[in-house]
Amino acid sequence: ELTVSCEERLSAASGALRQALQEQRQEVFRQLEPIRETLSEVSAGVQATRKTEAELGSHFERLLVTTEELCAGHEALSAQGADTAQSLNDLKSEIRSVGQSQDLNVKRLASPRTWRRSHESRLELSDGARGLEPLLRSPEEATAAAPRSLQS
Repeated sequence: ELTVSCEERLSAASGALRQALQEQRQEVFRQLEPIRETLSEVSAGVQATRKTEAELGSHFERLLVTTEELCAGHEALSAQGADTAQSLNDLKSEIRSVGQSQDLNVKRLASPRTWRRSHESRLELSDGARGLEPLLRSPEEATAAAPRSLQS
């Protein structure tokens, strides 16, 4: 009987101990629940941050390549603009030179005497002066006679 009573007491103490452990375990889990939720949220945040970091790295690389391309394009356009400006300046100088040359020719031919002298000296060098009478006229007369000579 003593053994039965010890076994019963031991069994009851063991049951009480298990019950106390189960209650403590449940209490610990209840206390850890907010920490576990916070930990899950932090873990999700870290994963989202890593994903965002990878996306930003990709965007940064594309932005870097695009910036380099834009810089190269800008340099090419600058060089092309400088070449175009130089070409325009050269053309402008050439036009001025031709314009000045034309102005000198017009000034020389503006005087009927000068025009006649230049054509008379040319005619003296040629063998015959037949058919060149319109050239011996002043520029005004030659201009007026040109349509008549073209009509006949």
